[in-house]
Amino acid sequence: MLIRAAIVLLLVLNLGVAAWWVLHDAPPAPAVPQPSGVPRLQLLDESTQADDDTPGNQAPAATSSAAPAAPGACRGPAGQGTNWRVYLPDLESAEAAQAMAARIGAAGFSDFLVMREGDASSIALGLFSTLDGAQRRVDALQAAGFPARCARIAASTPA
Repeated sequence: MLIRAAIVLLLVLNLGVAAWWVLHDAPPAPAVPQPSGVPRLQLLDESTQADDDTPGNQAPAATSSAAPAAPGACRGPAGQGTNWRVYLPDLESAEAAQAMAARIGAAGFSDFLVMREGDASSIALGLFSTLDGAQRRVDALQAAGFPARCARIAASTPA
């Protein structure tokens, strides 16, 4: 008799939980106040979807690809998901790359990284989301006497 009562009690409890689960309202999303004058942060996927939905954003992407680039720049469409990398081309050895990095640091540039790839080395001088920013960095480095170049890379490509 006691076992039969326990089974009935557990059955009633399970049915109650199942009914609550089906009929309950979802909790409201927490509302975080947005300070005035501060734009809302968006994920890259959100901004790409928003740009694709508006018909006016198709033409500016096409016109930005026609912008003249520096002689060392890789030409291509500069649409969403495009980054520009500024670098010094391959140097013959790690010692040459270290010497060039010392010269770059002595010239007043502080944002660089020596990249070792096999026997050759290169120096990364920045990753930019716009061609204008990358071109300004290239111009500053070339004015200081360094053979900097910029190249277009896809955003999904690891930098």
